[in-house]
Amino acid sequence: MSLPAEAEEEDPLGRAVGAALCPARFDSAALADLRSVLGLDYDALDQQRPVAQAGGLYKRNWFTYCDPEETPAAFDSIVQAWDTASSRLGDEAVCVTVGVAGNSAYILDVFRARLETTDLLLAVQNQYAAYVPRSFHIEDASNGTSVIQMLKRAARRPILAVAPHTGGKVSHANANLPSVEGGRVIFVRGAYLAAFEAELLAFPNGAHADQVDALNIALTHIFGRLSQRASSHDGSGRNATLEKVGINVAQDQPWTPPEPKPESSAVKPTPFRRPPSKTRPITQTK
Repeated sequence: MSLPAEAEEEDPLGRAVGAALCPARFDSAALADLRSVLGLDYDALDQQRPVAQAGGLYKRNWFTYCDPEETPAAFDSIVQAWDTASSRLGDEAVCVTVGVAGNSAYILDVFRARLETTDLLLAVQNQYAAYVPRSFHIEDASNGTSVIQMLKRAARRPILAVAPHTGGKVSHANANLPSVEGGRVIFVRGAYLAAFEAELLAFPNGAHADQVDALNIALTHIFGRLSQRASSHDGSGRNATLEKVGINVAQDQPWTPPEPKPESSAVKPTPFRRPPSKTRPITQTK
């Protein structure tokens, strides 16, 4: 019998998902601290789910890490990407928040939960309020299509609707593997990390791939834009040769209405907090 420190689906003791095994010794807060310190080892030691370190598409020795206080003082931009999987299929909606500095992408946080459309809309607004990204990307599929339509009607957000990758999940991941293997994708240590690493290392044979999908939506945008700038004549992302024939490669700017609308009082942002020893906020250049 497997008794994980935090209850999972079909728990043999009948606990609710996430409930601590022995809260008198290790409550949910203590387990969250352990998860942030141990990373993937938390799954093996505390959740009774060891993951092969050299299996699947991603390799653990490719992963690059830093502590929150080691992140840049300011990011060039902050990007959020959503995979809004259907809760009817048992999948989770996932938001990956990434800070971009130079040629590197820092994974700041990963939010995930099983949500219906109404709750998903509120979660999108909360995650936006927590980080105020320069752009955020929602996969135009399943619940995401409804959320995109509602946000464009009711909110002022830099939304980019993203079509599902035509080559499938594995093809999409393969396109971004060089950036992960080359150390350009940096995992900022935090409570999200253990589950995030476990899903990456199990992909494409794991039960779920929602975090992998959201990650690759973000990386495709980030490194696609960086490559575009590098290949342009003046570093602006514009290509004079293509523009002469009517193709402007620098126009994929996010949709954003001219006048911002005040936040709804129902939205309660949950700001990112650095460790007590470090108080500088996450910022991005204007």
